[in-house]
Amino acid sequence: HRQVDLLVSTSAHVTNKAMKFCFNAKHWPAIGYPRNDVLLDEQLRHHPLVSLGMDDQAICAIRSAKYSGKNVILYTPTFRRNMHDPFSDGVINLDQLYNFLKLHNLFFLIKLHPLMPQTIEPSYWKDNIFFIRPDSDIYPLMHEINILITDYSSIFFDYLLLDRPIVFYCHDLNEYIQDDRGFIFDYETMTPGPKVHSQKDLENQIIGILQRKDIWTDDRRRVRDLVFDHIDGSATKRLMAVLIGK
Repeated sequence: HRQVDLLVSTSAHVTNKAMKFCFNAKHWPAIGYPRNDVLLDEQLRHHPLVSLGMDDQAICAIRSAKYSGKNVILYTPTFRRNMHDPFSDGVINLDQLYNFLKLHNLFFLIKLHPLMPQTIEPSYWKDNIFFIRPDSDIYPLMHEINILITDYSSIFFDYLLLDRPIVFYCHDLNEYIQDDRGFIFDYETMTPGPKVHSQKDLENQIIGILQRKDIWTDDRRRVRDLVFDHIDGSATKRLMAVLIGK
């Protein structure tokens, strides 16, 4: 990559252990990402500009689910080099998932990576599953999420700021390490949540979390403190101070 003058980081640890191996910059201010301010600043969440780029139908679907007393779960798998989605590969069986969600009064949001072809129509699928537009902004919605499910997406780092349960559905972990993009950080030590390899195990972990069997609080905070030097809603203010100071 060509050198840039400034590249924003979230912590000194992230800069020294990851970013400096991937990018070329003169300065690495560990001030945090402005996109995360909306997770921690309640007043900002009500700002009219926050809705720009969001999926309006997803907002309505979440509000309806919350009104019905449902816990909201977000599934955000990252893309693979083969560009397969988890439904055509049989990683998630939607009929089985629907029955599980119905039984436990849950609402399941799915947001595929923008690079991943979407084989399912991105709209309501029955009444307990909703596909969010892949190109929409998920961050203003994350405060409404009770449980995050992902595999290798870095979105879980941002979600750590909310200190809520995360489940890692890493069904193809060995293949991903050997044949796909691999990792910068050690996967086991930097993923503070249960690792599951089948849909049944995933459902069991969700039930355990709902029964308040969350044993990962200390690990989440350990990783959060490594990847964030600031745990607040002021990253934008710090960025502006850096830019104006230059």
